[in-house]
Amino acid sequence: MNLIEFKQRIQQKLTFFDQLRIWLSLIISIPLIWLCLNVPKTHIRAEAGFAIEQNYWFWLQENIPSWFGKILSFLYDLGDKEISAFVVAGSLSFLLWKRRWANSFLLAISTAGVLMLVDKILKPSIGRVRPPYFTAPYGSVPDIIGLSFPSGHATGNFTLYLVLSTLLVQEFPRYRVLIYSLTLTFILGMGLGSIYLGVHWFSDIIAGYGFGFIWFTFCLTSIKLLSK
Repeated sequence: MNLIEFKQRIQQKLTFFDQLRIWLSLIISIPLIWLCLNVPKTHIRAEAGFAIEQNYWFWLQENIPSWFGKILSFLYDLGDKEISAFVVAGSLSFLLWKRRWANSFLLAISTAGVLMLVDKILKPSIGRVRPPYFTAPYGSVPDIIGLSFPSGHATGNFTLYLVLSTLLVQEFPRYRVLIYSLTLTFILGMGLGSIYLGVHWFSDIIAGYGFGFIWFTFCLTSIKLLSK
């Protein structure tokens, strides 16, 4: 396949929104690379957080009312790996039952692949420690081990629910705005809950969203271009 044929295939297979996602991914990759190179990594350097991140955590603790904090804690718990695994298994079973092979493959490769990307490549390569705030505010956060950047919790859930919302939009295009709005609200709530509970730094969450979006775009674009 020469360059002209490849360009024609892109125009045939990829919609405007597909191409927009590709350009957004390229733009997002620039600050992500900067973060990967510059995030503090050990307690020796400002407890592994930028000063603005530490101040933001203290601001959350001082200004978020306890009732809202409990909502954020609940949203964080909804992103637990056991719940996410159940959602993936249930959704994948439904798609296979409906013989939606391409959608099944997208869900499987995007959710499994992004965890490998984070846990086996990014976190060990960057080596950032977690915030020293685990026990606040309610003592409900269990001891959490492992490295911090990027957040696997944020990356995995962002990818999972972005895939599911995209598949829902394919079935119910009239409700595109509603579906994506609810998904975005849910994902942002989980991320804010993770910061509020002292499990991750702010930049861990932002990077997780960025890597999740880029990986989702890569998987979706590849499947579309390789399809007959």
